Amino acid sequence: MKKNILVIGAGSGIGRALFELLNTLPEFRAFGISRRGIPFQKTQMIDSGVNYKCDLTNEKEIVSFFEFYQHSFKDIHAIYLCQGDGLFGN
Repeated sequence: MKKNILVIGAGSGIGRALFELLNTLPEFRAFGISRRGIPFQKTQMIDSGVNYKCDLTNEKEIVSFFEFYQHSFKDIHAIYLCQGDGLFGN
């Protein structure tokens, strides 16, 4: 059985590199969330290998993402926290 892995901050940097690596390993089903992800529709099924849009500063987006996730899968076996603070230069 594949393990469901969520990578928070999968849009860039270490989170993106980890997300891409996990997607090459057959024993994992990796999902990502970040501000740079693609929007999700609550009526669709979640796809592994996709980085979905979810702004962690917006509680409604977080709740919506996990409601969306539960339509497809019951468990998350691991969560990697790789989000940054988003302050890069002036």
